[in-house]
Amino acid sequence: MKNIKPIMPKEHGMWAWVLLPLAVGGSTVRGDMHGFIPFFFAVFFWFLTFTPVRIIYKNSKRKLEQPKNVTAWCVIYSLPALFFTAYSFFYDIRMLFVYILFSPLFYIGVRASHAGFHRSFAFEFGGIMALSLLCPLAWFSVTGEFSQISLGVWSLTALFLLDRNLQARNSVKGIDWFSGEPRTTEAMRLVFKINIFIAITAIFGASMLLTLFSLKKVLMTLFLPSLLASTVFYIAPPSGIRVLGWMEVLLAVSFGLIFSYISPALH
Repeated sequence: MKNIKPIMPKEHGMWAWVLLPLAVGGSTVRGDMHGFIPFFFAVFFWFLTFTPVRIIYKNSKRKLEQPKNVTAWCVIYSLPALFFTAYSFFYDIRMLFVYILFSPLFYIGVRASHAGFHRSFAFEFGGIMALSLLCPLAWFSVTGEFSQISLGVWSLTALFLLDRNLQARNSVKGIDWFSGEPRTTEAMRLVFKINIFIAITAIFGASMLLTLFSLKKVLMTLFLPSLLASTVFYIAPPSGIRVLGWMEVLLAVSFGLIFSYISPALH
């Protein structure tokens, strides 16, 4: 059973970085979805392929034997990825340039864990900004063009991902979750007080972006759940790091759902 267990990305943040921009870009636009569907599944399956490819790369560099299940899942994921990629750019040949653009980024991500820079702020910031481009590209796959609104949606999505990344890094680095030593309430509240400040800063940043792209102020509600979560954790600090991980997933889902619900305000 161990050999047939799917190999999936374990990082909660990675799921949000990839799927949230895609979902927001595709759900906030009006138009024919025939171009978006293959693009979505192409990105999704390349994302699943990423983890086994990363394991294969690391093992090859260390001259270790490749587990058969890793190779198998790499093939299982890459076949539909190639199919939807081909379908996507045959539907719109301009999408070919999107896949060419992201090819070196895929390689950099694969190499990052072996090279040891995958946890650096510069790499994570660059990854967020690069993957957030999936938002206007998803919009483009529907409409065939970029617009001021699509760039505004992208900027808000990138700001949200950056906000959550900064708060998550502060929560992980500011609190020793793994030593087994008791964590004082005062120390944990100091960490989440900083997170509240980051969340408020993000709201002010969103306000400026809404003005810049002439979008309605109701979109500021997208950032309220993030502030609420930090405030709740300040009042009642979480019992473990797993709670933080699931909260990141919940906040990403809420951002996408709220954006989809109020998307008529964009048009």
